Amino acid sequence: MALSNPYDSSIIQEKMLGDLHICTGIAILSVGIWGKIGLDKYNELSTDDFSNVPYILIGTGGFIIIVGLIGCCATFKSVSWLLRLYGILLFVVLIAELAAGISGLVYREPVSHCNSIYDYYTQ
Repeated sequence: MALSNPYDSSIIQEKMLGDLHICTGIAILSVGIWGKIGLDKYNELSTDDFSNVPYILIGTGGFIIIVGLIGCCATFKSVSWLLRLYGILLFVVLIAELAAGISGLVYREPVSHCNSIYDYYTQ
């Protein structure tokens, strides 16, 4: 069935993008909650302090869920300032992802050290 309004397909695509943001936000949020609840004992054994990582994941997941909800509301209501806000927030998420990737590249040696600690305690 062909859509009568040419803008309907873009609304559907924007809704799918908002749903994708909400799903990834829920995934990041659940990993953060699991890290706080399930990995508490492993953090006590570790010599490195990674106690803030679950809180960062929880905050990031919540922020991405809010961005996805703003995108869905902006799409359905067709409010121009809300669409601009959504675009700005997507740009902020992009910059944060780039910063996380670059910092992961820079600090990959300390992370590989943590993997050797994990291997030592799981043998």
